[in-house]
This record gives sequence, structure tokens and C-alpha cells, in this order.
Amino acid sequence: MNKITLFFLLIFSSLILPVQAVELTQEFKTQDSFKMYLPDDWVEIPNEVLEQHSEKVSELVPQVGKQVYNYGYQASHVDNWMTHPYVLVQVKRTGHIPAEELKKYKQVQEVFSEHIGDVEGMVSGLLSNTQLGEILYDAENQILWMNISFDLQQIGRVSAQIAVKLTAFGVIQVTGYATEDTFSTYQPLFQKIARQINLDSSLKYKPEPSWNIPADGLINAGYTLKVLIWSTVICGVIGLIVWLMKRKRRAS
Repeated sequence: MNKITLFFLLIFSSLILPVQAVELTQEFKTQDSFKMYLPDDWVEIPNEVLEQHSEKVSELVPQVGKQVYNYGYQASHVDNWMTHPYVLVQVKRTGHIPAEELKKYKQVQEVFSEHIGDVEGMVSGLLSNTQLGEILYDAENQILWMNISFDLQQIGRVSAQIAVKLTAFGVIQVTGYATEDTFSTYQPLFQKIARQINLDSSLKYKPEPSWNIPADGLINAGYTLKVLIWSTVICGVIGLIVWLMKRKRRAS
């Protein structure tokens, strides 16, 4: 092996080492037939905290209806619940997404661009400059990946990693939140958490299911994903507002 090749191998290894070094050895069993795996220094957010979070979302943006956050996890080194970095999990039994509808996932970006003003208007100027990154489909893990970033008043730029994992009866949405200055550090971890979701065999997605589904059980993937993105933005806004209020109270 020549010196130039060795040099580039060392550079490449230094780039991927942070991802490989994070071991997800802590198992969390859910009540929805799948398991989550997280680092040893992460903890589960209590159900009552998630419910309070859901109520705050409904109060701020009643237009989107109640958002249920089934599970949540965050790093243990932070002092308060729902403080970055954290991951929220939503189990959505929206119906099986047919293979033909899945092919239309790129349309979500067009729909989002058309309605971004509506999203920002819902929170009365708190949110601005919202941008949705390219949506990618990971066929091996059956996950739709997307990044979203936005400016939040009095806080600055915030980013979120969204993983929409397909299931037999809908999707599992895993969203990781971090401030802009730490997002690149935590993004590989967010991705690894989503990839290592362990579904029960009955929950695994099949492009063409072996059972008969009534017409009203099929969904418009573009519409559903748009709603998921909206709820992600709103959830991020609320989480940051709560964090800011807590920080101000501690400062005073």
C-alpha cells in the first residue's frame, strides 16, 4: 500500500469513526411491536412529559390536530426534559402505502414548497426561512430520509433529521433534534437509531401486501408525508420554546 493510499484511508477512517464508535447497546421495548436501540448514556422521556408536549403543540397550533408522541429519548447529560439532543417517535397507523404511491415521494418537496408560507403562518412569525433538504428513499431499510432546518425567533437556526420508516400499517416517524451548531455531530447518531429499529415480523413493510386492503385503507403518500413534515416543524418549534422558557427561568 503506497503512502498516498494510506493517507486517504486514514482520512476516510477519521470521518466514519464517530458513527462507528457510537454503540446502541441499550434496548427499549415498545408497546407497538418494535424495539428501539440507543446509547447507554441516553434515557427514555416519561409518558407524562410527552403528553404535556403534545398538549402544548395543540394549544399553539390547533389547526393540525393533536399530535401523539408515543416515545421519546434524550441524552442523559442535559438537565431538563425535551432538551437537545432528543429523539421523538410517532407511530402512525395511516394505512399501507402501496408501491406505486411510494414512487411519488419526490412530490412532497413540491407540495412543501407551495405551502411553506402556511406552516410559518401557523406560528405567528416565530418561524422563518424554513428549508427542506432533498428527500431520499433508503430501499434497504425502507426509510424515507429528509432534513429540515428553520430559524426560530430568539434562538437561531435549528435542524431536524426526519426518518419515516414504512410499516405494514403506516409509518414510524423518528425525528432527531439538535441546534444548528451540534446537528452535524448528532445526525449520524439519529440515522443509526432509525436504521436499527427492530420490527416484529407482522409489522414489516411489503410493497405489495399478501392480504386484501379495502380502498379506504390505501393512502396518498404525498399528502401523508406533507402532514408528517408539518408536524415535525411544529414539534420542533414547541420544543425550542419550552427549552427557551426553562432557560430564562433558570437565568432569573
